[in-house]
Amino acid sequence: MLPQHHSSATCRSEGQKGGAYVPEGVLEVVSIAGLQPNPAKAIVGAVTAGCSPVRAVLSAQGDRLYVTARASDALLVFDPAALVSDPAHALLAKVPVGNAPVGLVVVDQGRRIVVANSSRFGGAGGQDLTVIDASRVNQGGDAVDGTVAVGHFPRELHATDDGKVLLVTDFDSDQIELLSVDQLPETRTLTQ
Repeated sequence: MLPQHHSSATCRSEGQKGGAYVPEGVLEVVSIAGLQPNPAKAIVGAVTAGCSPVRAVLSAQGDRLYVTARASDALLVFDPAALVSDPAHALLAKVPVGNAPVGLVVVDQGRRIVVANSSRFGGAGGQDLTVIDASRVNQGGDAVDGTVAVGHFPRELHATDDGKVLLVTDFDSDQIELLSVDQLPETRTLTQ
């Protein structure tokens, strides 16, 4: 039986004045095969996942799970296998991004991650995309290659099948933007 995840109230409640505190979100692994015979026992792994986790995407190789934690202003990186086998060590990295990240997508054949910073509840920071070098996520903020300004409340991201165009839905601008993946900030070359 899995231990229950009782997180202390460490996250500020979003969108409310006065800022009550609420527990961290939880990322759960569900066994599809286990749903049919016994749904109550289908959860096979669970870990805390920052404040208000909202989107999750697997890396191109399936060896990393990227999660946007909206109220943590962060991209969390998990080892999917460890979510079940070693939950205490499943979180591999935390990359600070912009204000209230929501959407995310893996582009450039898995080499980069793009996060949509929605600034949904106001506060500091513009409404933009953060471009992250996937090979350097363990370096935290140093993995960020740059940002791209977009419309109001960028919410969802999707790459075209050929991987050349990034589609951005801007919820409050009532528009879809098309950005060339080649025009995103370049992955920096580290000098030794």
